[in-house]
Amino acid sequence: TDDWRMEIAGSLDSKVPFRVGMESRILEEDLRMGGFLLYGKDSEFLIALGFSDQTRMLPNVTLYAGWYPLVFDPVRWETRNNIWKVGVQILDENIVLRLNFYLSGEDILLSTEIGIRIYKSLFLAAGLEHNLKDRYRVSLGIRWQF
Repeated sequence: TDDWRMEIAGSLDSKVPFRVGMESRILEEDLRMGGFLLYGKDSEFLIALGFSDQTRMLPNVTLYAGWYPLVFDPVRWETRNNIWKVGVQILDENIVLRLNFYLSGEDILLSTEIGIRIYKSLFLAAGLEHNLKDRYRVSLGIRWQF
């Protein structure tokens, strides 16, 4: 059903090369509660819990936002700054284009991703990330969302 959403994503040379998340609808609209496990580039492992929402603006265009106020590092046993995300997704029959903006503490990340459907909900994805300071990263990976 559409009540649950799960995402598994992995990419090379990304700030977060692997993430898995699950969210569940908590209201009749599309407000969701859930969490993500994030494995970072510097062997950083985080658990983020919070809320997200999305709205379909046009048949193929979706705006989404998320706020994850509970971010925990189980290796260092400490909390981290909350994570905010805002983005837009354009989904055609076989191509997905995403533009994302992430904010956590003083870290800002702008990313764009294009994915080509290779099987049902499995996409081959390529992206570009920029921290709005001095670093660019090109990523290549797989996105599985259902």
